[in-house]
Order: sequence, then structure tokens, then C-alpha cells
Amino acid sequence: MAARKTGTSPHTRYRHAREHLADLEAQYAKIERSRPRTVGKRGWRTRRLHMLAGQLRSARGMLTKARNAIAQAASERASAKCAAKQRRSDAAKRGWSKRKATREVPVPVPVPAPAQPARAMRFLEERDGEVKQILVDPPSKDDRSAIGSYWHAVGVYRNGGSTALLSRFDGRSIYDARTQRRIRFVTDPALLAEAVAAGLTDFDDLYTEIAWASAA
Repeated sequence: MAARKTGTSPHTRYRHAREHLADLEAQYAKIERSRPRTVGKRGWRTRRLHMLAGQLRSARGMLTKARNAIAQAASERASAKCAAKQRRSDAAKRGWSKRKATREVPVPVPVPAPAQPARAMRFLEERDGEVKQILVDPPSKDDRSAIGSYWHAVGVYRNGGSTALLSRFDGRSIYDARTQRRIRFVTDPALLAEAVAAGLTDFDDLYTEIAWASAA
């Protein structure tokens, strides 16, 4: 006897159950036709027929279960389609209500945020033979780093008079985004001495917050 097939979908289980039932019915009919009429000779065939009869009852039960599973799956698909249709309808209604509310409510005009004060750096500039402390806005990271190193060199000069560190800034300049021009480093010892005497190198913070419109 062929092994009973198994499947996953209701239709596959129904088809396998039908094939299994047809196979058992064919075996039962074959043995029934070939069973001798003599009592002694038909004993083993009778026992086989009894066993097949039990298997037939079980196969018919499995066929009924498979048929019921097909009906249940069809019912679930129909319910799922109805639910999906209802969800689409509800979503369409919500979208229409939202669009209607958007048309009715005026869109607020965004108010620009107030300008924030910029972070400026202190710097020395020579103007007409004099040194002045100014505020610059160097967009370059290298320029900002160079300004920090420059003030360190100025501090060394102010405390000990050495210009060794200042020599690296000879002929160099930084770009100021505020005035859109390049400004050279002040490295002349005479001008730096004037700046020290005027207190232009005395401050606590290299950076300061200032509104450019009032810093001119």
C-alpha cells in the first residue's frame, strides 16, 4: 500500500485524502472479489477486509475534515477582503476630512527667528602705523587655530620679550568673513610693545559674542 501523502494547503490535503480513500476502496474491492467462498480459505482475507474497513472510515473522516477546511479558508478570505475594503474606505474618509480641514484652516506664516550673536575672535591689526584690537570672524578652522597660536606667541613676547614664536607668523594673514578681506598678523616687536603698553593684549577670553551690526 502506498504511503499516505501530506500537504499544507486545504486543497492539497483534500486531494491527498481523496487519493488515499480511492486507493483503500480499490484494495477493499479487489480483496472482496478474490475472497474464496470456503470458510477456511477466506479467513485471512476477512481479517484484511476488516482492517481496510477501519482505514476507510478514517479516510472518509479525513476527507470530510479537508472539505471543511476548504470551506473555512474560503470564508476567511471573504472576511479578509471585506475587512480590507472597509479599511480602505475608512482611510479614504479620513484623508478627505484631513484635506478639507487643511483647506479651511489658514497656514500660519513662519516668523523668522531673531538673529543670534556671532562668536568673534580678538585680533591685532596695523592701521596707519598704529596697532588696534579688532574682532574678526575667520570661517577657516586653520585660521582660527592660527589666531590661537598667535596670541600664545604674543603672550610669550609680553612676558619674556622673546620673538622666536612670532617669527612663524611673518608675512602670514587670515581671512575675515566680516570684512571679506585678508588681515596680516602683526609681528613687528615695536608695534607689539605699543599694543602691550596700551593693554590691547590683556583679556580673559579670546572669543566674544557680538552683533556684527553694532561692532563696526
